[in-house]
Amino acid sequence: RQYALISPAAMREACTKAVQHISISIGDNVFVEQKKAESMMFLVKGRLHYTMSRRKTSEALTTALGHGDWCSEAALWTDWEHMGSMQAMENCEILAVFPTRFIDVTRMHRRSLRGTIAYSAQFLEWLNRRASSSSASLSDLHVIDPGLAEEFTTNAFAGMEPLHPKGDKKSDGSLVTRFRRSSVRLAAGFPEDISLSASTGSGLSAFGGAIGGFGGGFGGVT
Repeated sequence: RQYALISPAAMREACTKAVQHISISIGDNVFVEQKKAESMMFLVKGRLHYTMSRRKTSEALTTALGHGDWCSEAALWTDWEHMGSMQAMENCEILAVFPTRFIDVTRMHRRSLRGTIAYSAQFLEWLNRRASSSSASLSDLHVIDPGLAEEFTTNAFAGMEPLHPKGDKKSDGSLVTRFRRSSVRLAAGFPEDISLSASTGSGLSAFGGAIGGFGGGFGGVT
């Protein structure tokens, strides 16, 4: 939501250029384990089942997703491999946010870019801590605490005043709800010291490469 409030123009452009509506038929796989994630996804209609194997016990955990749920947020911040598989239990409608397109849009809007870079750095630090914890597991599902997400967002956009252009009734309404209630975020300009050991698992492979590539793309912004 902060992304839209800080720059309604960026949000409008992201909705038209970075988001794609996808229809999934009942029984189809949305994605499978260990495949590279291509987008972050929001479930608009239908029901999905996410299944992830427990490495130590060979058991499988299944989680149901309904309207308003999302998955694979990490795909926006790094090269992410799916940690489980997703299947449609009904005919579904999905909104997919594609990282490269989102980056291209956000880099053109200075106000939203600054906060997005700051948020992404916090998110990756949190993801690294979770990956190194023996009691936590990585997942494609949204696992960050809502309170912590709000803290990250507040810190990232601190000192920025929302824009409310005249006549722009959609600036913090219908366009925003196409995404999720918290801010939409971008993989960009990650600090070089945010890195991950190869021993932490396939979900965060190519971490360093993603940081270097995005950092180069945004290095000139001040």
